[in-house]
Amino acid sequence: MQQLLYFVHGGTRAYRQELKFSLLSALHWLRGRSDVVIRIITDRPGDYQGWPVDLLPIESDQLNAWRGTYGYVHRAKACAIASALPLAEKTLFLDSDTVVCGDPGILFESLDATHVVLDEREWAWDDARRKPVFKAFAMDLAAQGMEPVDGCWLYNSGICGLHAEHRGRVDKAIKLIDAWHAHAAQIHTLEQIALSFSLTDLRITEGRGVIHHYYAEKKFMHLRLAYFFDRYGEVFTPALLRHWQEVPLGKPVPRLWDRLHIKWLVRRLRGSQARAARKLLYGCLVPEDSYSRVCREVWWDSALSDLAGCPEESMLAKGIWPASIPRCPQSVQTDMAMHYIQARLSIAQRTE
Repeated sequence: MQQLLYFVHGGTRAYRQELKFSLLSALHWLRGRSDVVIRIITDRPGDYQGWPVDLLPIESDQLNAWRGTYGYVHRAKACAIASALPLAEKTLFLDSDTVVCGDPGILFESLDATHVVLDEREWAWDDARRKPVFKAFAMDLAAQGMEPVDGCWLYNSGICGLHAEHRGRVDKAIKLIDAWHAHAAQIHTLEQIALSFSLTDLRITEGRGVIHHYYAEKKFMHLRLAYFFDRYGEVFTPALLRHWQEVPLGKPVPRLWDRLHIKWLVRRLRGSQARAARKLLYGCLVPEDSYSRVCREVWWDSALSDLAGCPEESMLAKGIWPASIPRCPQSVQTDMAMHYIQARLSIAQRTE
């Protein structure tokens, strides 16, 4: 037996909807297969009642134990994976912010005692350890004789395919997380590094292509998924399986001609001004489909971040479009952007 495994905790709507959308994509690609069971480890099993999955409920005490003495939240993920490995010969773990875009059987078939699946390569350790964020950590590893073998790569662990025989390696990763706890505040990916170190001598296949991990587009996807589930509901029905593919996965960008026009409009700007202007115009000129329109505010919020503390921010707060930033050719969209930006800045001022 093989299992597709998820782990989710807490009542955050965005994460719950991420997981349900990932489930819809998995159910689409696994239809007709009886050799793969989908399991969810969760402290809120009621959120998934009626979905065609096996639920593995956990209590808050168990969740706290998985977080460990130092309360490192991502330690719980490694512990959840370790707890479920004995339930199947092969396990494919997916973070909630993933979409199955191809036959997972391809990944299951590659798993054995000497072969694992991880998300995508991010850094060669030899390069990563020279980065400022890793400097103290790398020095600590060297002092303790804990550096990995030559040629080790760091992988994103949003996809993690393991054989039942790899339980000991996940346990080793958990021990490494505990040993490195002093660096958790500086390095937020300790769990990924620990898994990469503990699996580095095995053959590793990247899961991207079959699985899309949209961590870089989370803000866009959260708004799209909220729209999708507001429209169709979160209770599982066959209709959800018919409609899930209408949700776009990439960043919502204007049409090619509009992008070229925007590039021309901002050609004389530099730095944060150029970035902010581009994002403001992207938000104004996203495609007119519903899933793109709901994402406008992500572009505009990002533009405001670029302009924080700049004179342009003060002008926008007063309802004045800065002369340094090109206007959208469509006045209606400019007015919409201005209305949203003023509201956001007004809220920010009241909370200061």
